[in-house]
Amino acid sequence: MLKRFAASSAMFAFLLLVHGCRGVGAVLSVFRGRSALKGVRVLAIGTFYHKNWYESHLAPLASADMVDALYVVSGESGIRMKGVTWCVAPTWLRSILRMHGARFVWSMVTAMRRRPDVIVGYFVFPSALWALALSRLIGAKSVYQMCGGPREFTRCGADSGNAMLKYMLPGFPLLERILYAAIAQFDLIIVRGARAEAFCREHFPSTPVSVITGAIDQERFNPTQNGVDVRFDVMTVCRLAPVKRLEMLLEALAKVVDKRPKTHAVIVGDGPARAELEALAKRLRLTEHVSFVGTQDEVERFHHQSRLYVMTSRDEGLSIALAEAMASGLPAVVTDVGELGELVRDGRNGYLVPSGDADTLAERLLSLLNEDEQRQSMAKRAAEDAFSTCGLPHVADRWNKALMGLAG
Repeated sequence: MLKRFAASSAMFAFLLLVHGCRGVGAVLSVFRGRSALKGVRVLAIGTFYHKNWYESHLAPLASADMVDALYVVSGESGIRMKGVTWCVAPTWLRSILRMHGARFVWSMVTAMRRRPDVIVGYFVFPSALWALALSRLIGAKSVYQMCGGPREFTRCGADSGNAMLKYMLPGFPLLERILYAAIAQFDLIIVRGARAEAFCREHFPSTPVSVITGAIDQERFNPTQNGVDVRFDVMTVCRLAPVKRLEMLLEALAKVVDKRPKTHAVIVGDGPARAELEALAKRLRLTEHVSFVGTQDEVERFHHQSRLYVMTSRDEGLSIALAEAMASGLPAVVTDVGELGELVRDGRNGYLVPSGDADTLAERLLSLLNEDEQRQSMAKRAAEDAFSTCGLPHVADRWNKALMGLAG
């Protein structure tokens, strides 16, 4: 209880700081002395976990015609990308303040040096709220990238999976009201799909909302090599955390193996639940049927070696990992939660199953594994639908329109 009180008090103080910055930069003009329709400088603040995140979230923003420069403050430098300048805190600062503290200080230094016109924060706490405070201080526009859907802030983020929010007091109404009031101050909220958009329009009616997904690289993710050397019947790519509910996948696989003894699945990713999941696989006698391969940069290699993609999350935004798999020609069987239905059309390019229903998941997997013709027709439509929704040119165009809206 003491930890919860301390964490909630820290959040309260942080929100007061954010609200205190409101209006400080109001007298400063946005897009200072420059055309409102081109040459926009953007500062992005967030944690980018691996190569796929860099490419899917930053490449379309950097590619937008309106963006003159994109500065990124993260824990460390990412891959070299056209139009992206990495701004990383010096080693001595990181050794003193650790990653998060150094990132906040360095984002302030970068904002003062670069004078961006727009500051984007990924995930509400702490990056987006810090972006809001900085934007008020320098007179820039603020953008909240809601990567994980409304669960990032409902119940004060207690259900979000954010390690910094797990000790929040979810039933503390005053704290939640202050958090909602802070979110309402953003100049733009970016969401992944229609459900999150509807939620924001209801709770933040005065704040513009745009639907912009992550992007996929058509040259990297494509169905041309899929099925050339099939090693896995089922695959998934995710962080191994409780919110991904991978125990549902393992339970379904045990049922599938009873009917198809040679079934083999691969789980790509790592996280705090890995040891527990490996123990569960052993108890279910799946040791010879499931491969845990950890984090992989060249995830497309596993797409080309697999037949189906599965996602069993209990909540999810529009998953870029799902889009990449579908673009590679994999029909998907996913839980009907969050924004996953934006990509997976039940019976067209895959199947939606009830959250937590391992029996239905097993049935859908078996039907696709046993019907080659059905699987192949769904695979073609999966690739088409993924690119029409998340292709890099389409996503860059949506960023252009959103930035034009910010420019007035």
